Amino acid sequence: MNTFIFGMTTVFVIFIKIPSLFLKLTGLGSIHTGLLGGLHKSLAVAISLFLTYALAYLIALALVKFSKIESRLPAPLAGKKLILFGSIAVLLAPLTQIVTASIPGGGASFTVRMFLSPITSAGAISLALGMLYLLLEVKPSGKFTYPE
Repeated sequence: MNTFIFGMTTVFVIFIKIPSLFLKLTGLGSIHTGLLGGLHKSLAVAISLFLTYALAYLIALALVKFSKIESRLPAPLAGKKLILFGSIAVLLAPLTQIVTASIPGGGASFTVRMFLSPITSAGAISLALGMLYLLLEVKPSGKFTYPE
């Protein structure tokens, strides 16, 4: 179940972008202006990413609780390895961005992002396939009847 919520959180962050859009609209997500503008760059990036993932986690948790999907998931989660690999590969880029933001000049951040781009792309594809495979395995709820 935690893998599913972790995967949904990552999907909301990279594909739907609702949390980052909300943070930018409120002025919290911008590392150059607003509340985070006066902080050190790596600290501002870390806080912005934490808020983005925390908001995406709350949305994913609410979606899971509202739809009561935990009782309809298969016992061994289908696509679990794909979801974990994809989520971790996608998370590598923001984590290295936090570390490299403290290096002056910006060249290290650009270089690391350039080399992580293929890994992040493969992770996004793996995450999408794993979530699709898992969602196809979800059992239908008993509320609805299907015509035969």
